[in-house]
Amino acid sequence: MNGAARHRMQPRTILCRKLAGVLLLLLTGIVAGCSCDRTPRFVSDTHDSTAVMPADSFGIAIDAARTSWEAPAERADGSAARATARIVLADLRMHDPPAIDRRARQLLDSLSFGAEITGGPELAVVNLFTTSDPDGGSWPYLFWRGENAVEVQAVEGSGMRLIDASSRSGGGATPMPQSAALFTRSSGGGQQPLVFVWRRAASARQWSLFQTLGPDSLGGVGTARFVTPGPDSAVLETRTWSRTPGFEECASCPHLYRARRFRWDEGGFSTVSNELDETPYVAFVRFIQALSVGDNDLAKDRAMSDEVVEAALQLGLGQRRGAWRVAPGIEEPGADMTFLRGAREAFRVHFERKGDRWVLASVESTNRALE
Repeated sequence: MNGAARHRMQPRTILCRKLAGVLLLLLTGIVAGCSCDRTPRFVSDTHDSTAVMPADSFGIAIDAARTSWEAPAERADGSAARATARIVLADLRMHDPPAIDRRARQLLDSLSFGAEITGGPELAVVNLFTTSDPDGGSWPYLFWRGENAVEVQAVEGSGMRLIDASSRSGGGATPMPQSAALFTRSSGGGQQPLVFVWRRAASARQWSLFQTLGPDSLGGVGTARFVTPGPDSAVLETRTWSRTPGFEECASCPHLYRARRFRWDEGGFSTVSNELDETPYVAFVRFIQALSVGDNDLAKDRAMSDEVVEAALQLGLGQRRGAWRVAPGIEEPGADMTFLRGAREAFRVHFERKGDRWVLASVESTNRALE
């Protein structure tokens, strides 16, 4: 073995010896004491199986976890993730009091285990996955500082990508702290954000799922993030879209984007605002939707003049002859856009601002040579 290899092995050797001793102490009866006792300890198997570690050396436990990740069956049933979570828990309890997010990241990075980690010194979410197949599944765990030691619990969000986490201290007559994690999952049009919220009673040793925010609440495909509370007390922002009936929309095509903001209180997350982005594409969609149901007055709200509505009717824009889509090469809505309908038709549309909204200023038939 060359010098560089020996240098890399030294920290692991030292770590294994130190942690082996700690594990033996944890498993040989140092489990009693009052609330002021800060001795690291494992919880019983009835609390969470990930908190139990065999009386092996830390190095053996690491090798066993690596072997589990390489075995498809053990990876699929979560055994590899549970073994890794036990290693993280043992390490966190040895370094008392650790900054949970930083220490977990240091350990898993040093061992080259796949993980997404977010949170803070007191509470963090660790989303475990195999580095050989990052899209082959993931298993999230919540680590937090309990009364006497760091605790761990498997939580919802399996198979998703972890983006961020946040926590809220208890308040009101019956304070119950809450924790929230922001995930995304793949959908037909891109990444779809989801938020899971857990809460824990003062007497409880585990977190329970309290609220789930999915497409119905967050709006479909797009982005989401936790933010510093502003004047409206919002702590979560999303910008998302969902498919528009009658229109074909690729991932990079224009969409009807909605910006939503949510506050967070004892009752969980609730909507503060829900606003549609104002774009020329929005004006065209609303115009066509109004014409297709025969509401010419509503269509006039999205037209510069009555003449534009008359021209659109003569061109048959209100008739259902196929799905609409933006012509190729137009990724962002502009003042001039070309729309295709069905297999043969194409229309060039010019937009202008009218007050705080975009409206159709003119519309004409064109050829499809550009396709």
